[in-house]
Amino acid sequence: MRRAGGEERRGQGAGLAGRTAPPVRTLNAAVSRRARSLGQSAERTRRGREYPTGSLPAKPRAASAKVKASGQTDQTETGVALMPDAGASGRADNLNGMEFSKAANDPKRKIARAVKLFREAQTQLDDWTATTPVTAHLSPHADRRRIDIVVDVVNEPPLEDVALTIGDAVHNLRSALDNLAWTLAHWDGPPANPKAIYFPVCEKSSAWTKAKKDLVTVPSVALDRIATFQPFAFDGLEQSFLWLLHRLDIADKHRDYLVAEPHVAGAEWKLTLGMDAGTIMDFNNATPRLSRLSAGLMGWVELSQPFWEGQPLNDRVRVDPSFLVTYEQGGPTFPVPSMVADFPRAVEAIVDIVCYGEVRPNVLT
Repeated sequence: MRRAGGEERRGQGAGLAGRTAPPVRTLNAAVSRRARSLGQSAERTRRGREYPTGSLPAKPRAASAKVKASGQTDQTETGVALMPDAGASGRADNLNGMEFSKAANDPKRKIARAVKLFREAQTQLDDWTATTPVTAHLSPHADRRRIDIVVDVVNEPPLEDVALTIGDAVHNLRSALDNLAWTLAHWDGPPANPKAIYFPVCEKSSAWTKAKKDLVTVPSVALDRIATFQPFAFDGLEQSFLWLLHRLDIADKHRDYLVAEPHVAGAEWKLTLGMDAGTIMDFNNATPRLSRLSAGLMGWVELSQPFWEGQPLNDRVRVDPSFLVTYEQGGPTFPVPSMVADFPRAVEAIVDIVCYGEVRPNVLT
């Protein structure tokens, strides 16, 4: 048998189970690599074929995170992109030559408004985090074969307000694209059916064929550029940034699934127990993710045999919360800082490519 206190383990609170949608790849690199093949892709679309998928994985891959002892994370970003095919140039060479600079003005005003709203949401969370340290306590079960890690009662973060603000920001981004489509559809005169004008998000090539009929007054060059962002060209819909943006916007308007969730990003504790030789310890994360922090089960430790009686446990465990947004229960999640940094920039890149055939120097984000 081992002496009391002879087994020392450092537990690391890994991210709670769930799919974390990776941030959009750094746009200055990813968009540039993809822009050169715009012309070829658009030509394939006109002939009724799907886009080539390039080097994207056959299935969407979520970002993985490994929590270090310090509570920091290593993150791998894969899977989400603006366009499905990759090139090496920063210009849409085969579609370049026609610009629609005036069409970019109003959409960029809406993007600027979204930037402001995203920053307001992030500031709300930062202010709460700075003034509300979060801890958890260890709660052993009576059989001494399980120890729960339970978040202490805290002042809850302003989740509802943050979710509403982020919902408004997402809607401004989606509206920026609709505004772009509206202006382009009126470029050479009014369309036959103005109510049918919006920036399409087509999950199937047949839907794109139908959408083009309503956008017949959009200049063909701009329409070809819009085609390159359509979700049906990807191996999986969740690989398409445009599709994810649309889902978040629809959820906020119709399904009330847009919620900010507190997420335990990392924690560290020192656990010293007396136990029999050969005892196995397993550290587990609670699922689903916490919908609120106060008194929430963060995780637990399971032992194959009871630990010795009379063992003192840590009074408190430090917890580092982060915050995620999702459009449906069990769906992919989006870290708020990544949304703040990447979403406006991605929409601005779409507007630039449609209007100029290339990504312009960033002035909004």
